Amino acid sequence: MKEMEAKTENRYEYRKPQEKRKHMIAPNLFEFAYVPDWYGHLAELERLALPESWKFRKPSRETKNTDTPILERYIHTIFRKQVIDFNSESDPRKADSIFHLENECVCFHTGLYTRQYKGIYGYFERNNFSASLRDWYFRGFCDEMSPKLRYIEPLPQKSVYHMAQSGINFNPEWPIRVNVNHILGDEENLERMLCNEKYKGDFHLQKYYTPENKRNHTRKNNGEVQSYYISENHEPIVSPEVWEKVQEVREQRKRDRNIGQDSTMKFQNRYPLSGMLICPYCGKTLRRRQVYKKKIQWLCSTYIEKGVKACKGIRIDDAELQGLNIAEQTVVEEVIRNGKKHYSYTSKADFDCGIRNSTVSAEVEDDSVLPSVNRPRRTVIKL
Repeated sequence: MKEMEAKTENRYEYRKPQEKRKHMIAPNLFEFAYVPDWYGHLAELERLALPESWKFRKPSRETKNTDTPILERYIHTIFRKQVIDFNSESDPRKADSIFHLENECVCFHTGLYTRQYKGIYGYFERNNFSASLRDWYFRGFCDEMSPKLRYIEPLPQKSVYHMAQSGINFNPEWPIRVNVNHILGDEENLERMLCNEKYKGDFHLQKYYTPENKRNHTRKNNGEVQSYYISENHEPIVSPEVWEKVQEVREQRKRDRNIGQDSTMKFQNRYPLSGMLICPYCGKTLRRRQVYKKKIQWLCSTYIEKGVKACKGIRIDDAELQGLNIAEQTVVEEVIRNGKKHYSYTSKADFDCGIRNSTVSAEVEDDSVLPSVNRPRRTVIKL
């Protein structure tokens, strides 16, 4: 028993790095060591390391490892780089700080850290199986406080990709040129900047909130929860006067385009029929939307924003409206006749007075539908 303990102690006893290496190390992890249960080790590494997504959003090809393909590639790359740096380093002490190689153990820094910001290392032991073609046996990943590494001093450092200033693409001595074209050239980004109060030094807390029943969704706060507005919270980027002037210009442009803050008025001037089609149930306008397979339909704006509980809504294909001459706001109603869906069109003025278009549609011999010809009450004419 004492002999086994002594042998174990000698196994982990620290040895100074050799002054001269007799052979180069294979930069391929699987050629360097025997690695059993590789995917199990990767799963353990994912659990140890700081949370990060290791999956491809849209993989270009199928891989055997579907859980952590990015992590697998990263470990192979970092191992290869450290071995190459180790092989090319002539100073044994510097080489030992890159990749620790002794008689009984090997370890390298993965460049990853635990949630307690402890470095994570890959650890190898001497392969005692005589029939094996690999000299080393991969034991797994562990943090720097693990007992496996207690006799290794100093521990290898994480990879340094550029030691000299000439080896990097960015020279800190060069003057910095600000390029904002990719920001200001994007209309969506520019719109967010123009209406963001942070640019004038203010701060609005809880502009958005997370509903209790939908923890993974955020919604704009329209009074559902308490919000707070802090004036002069930080140093402004633009003066408050300039910011307020910009808001006046934005509001004037909205009025010119007939776009208001009310959601039902946002889309009144985008298409020829915008603001002209009215839902018969809630009285709001129909909105043009692209649906399944790029099909264009007009839907009730209340139904779009608040769902079927607020309004059961109406929808009509854009193809049904082609060729119609609509001169004023028109209420569109669905009528089921002989098991088929037809549409009735009534001016909003007549609809509000209780007048309905009595003739829904006229059917021809081949069951096709023609529009009604009730001229006094109709403002929609099929040409």
